[in-house]
Amino acid sequence: MPLSVGNQLSDWLETSAPKNAEDGPLFKIFWRRVVLDEGHTIKNHKSGLAISSCAIETESRWIVTGTPIQNKTLDLYSLIKFLRVSPFDEYKVWKREVESNSMAATRRLSSLVSSLLLRRTKDQTNKETGKKLVDLPKKSTIVHKIKLSEDESSVYDLIQKFSKNMFTQYLRKDTSANNDCKASVGMPSDVLGLNIEEALAMFGLKNVSAVNAGCILVLVLRLRQCCGHLSLMCEAVDPDLQKSEGIDLPLDEHFGNLSIHQDLFEKQNSRPRELLPSFPSTKIKALIKCLKDLQYQSLGTKSIKSVIVSQWTRMLEIVADHLKKQMFKLDFITGSVSAKNRSDIVEKFNNDEDLQILLISLKAGGVGLNLVGGSHLFLLDQHWNPALEEQACDRVYRVGQQNDVVIHRFLCENTVEERIVKLQEQKKSLANNVLYGEKSQKLTLDDLKMLFGISQFK
Repeated sequence: MPLSVGNQLSDWLETSAPKNAEDGPLFKIFWRRVVLDEGHTIKNHKSGLAISSCAIETESRWIVTGTPIQNKTLDLYSLIKFLRVSPFDEYKVWKREVESNSMAATRRLSSLVSSLLLRRTKDQTNKETGKKLVDLPKKSTIVHKIKLSEDESSVYDLIQKFSKNMFTQYLRKDTSANNDCKASVGMPSDVLGLNIEEALAMFGLKNVSAVNAGCILVLVLRLRQCCGHLSLMCEAVDPDLQKSEGIDLPLDEHFGNLSIHQDLFEKQNSRPRELLPSFPSTKIKALIKCLKDLQYQSLGTKSIKSVIVSQWTRMLEIVADHLKKQMFKLDFITGSVSAKNRSDIVEKFNNDEDLQILLISLKAGGVGLNLVGGSHLFLLDQHWNPALEEQACDRVYRVGQQNDVVIHRFLCENTVEERIVKLQEQKKSLANNVLYGEKSQKLTLDDLKMLFGISQFK
């Protein structure tokens, strides 16, 4: 009997599998075939899910994934380990022979991938007939370029200048100037009626130092959040957010964020109105306008359904509150929704005419959801990993879709979001280069310089 490792079984492997593989009943069976669906979920070879999956004994091993590489070539190692491709399933061998940045290593990786991978994409055609392998409706993308309001721009400029100063100190390994950074040349004296000390405390940046790389990522996070809704920056960098953003905060900075957040949360009514969740941000206004246009287009006909995606659950909650005020009927799917409830919500969205909008988190929407009831998908923010966005788009653009699909991307002009798009293009190039056997490349410190707007560093 073949074993297919899907979502529910992978949850068990991650949370309930015995510490020693031989102690679990699943590991005492010698399977004929194990099919690892959504195989990219084991990309972290140190995770419990990856370790448990690799411990299963079987005659044949298959992996099904649309994104074998998401960020770096190391993502492939865990898949190779699961497949037990000797000697490359040994980490030391992989690092020495595949990730050594030599031409020989690049050729070796190309040969390894081409011998193992059977790749199929939606735009591929049958060589004999010329017809597409999968017959789907048209898909188009609309990029909505928006400008931050004057108040939003003032906050963004403050965070941008503060972050640029901090990152410059980080590059110079200059720890003595941390306290003077806030008063550096080019910093405004106040923003939204708050002095600089109050504003930085409000955004959880008062304790950030230029010593730790994790703190630098906090600064990038705040810049990105500023483009969505200013109130997001008043939220603590909690453990879940740290994990999803790859942020490793020192203990003192971590508790500093929490204590600042708690103190200001109790005084929320004293915040400037632009920092309250009830205040409509420029991006939310643009979203509502798009949704109302679709609503008007569908008058007297079948309603047009939309899926709204954000990488931050809190952003979805804020958006939901604003949409409810506009009388839109909606539902949620985030990582906290159980598998059963998730299936019920999907069924309702695809078949209930009254349910117009489904809000999903980028992480929850990346795997195992069939949302062909929707034909418009809105990506509210930019993520480092373009593969996650592509997976979210594939929730609506897949077999069973009967309508043309439109992907809406919101992009704040002259902000970090434009720079993130450039990084996305590089990451796509990295994945395509490896999969198609071309020269590989890696992201460097120059990418961070570009994000902070530092053209050169002396």
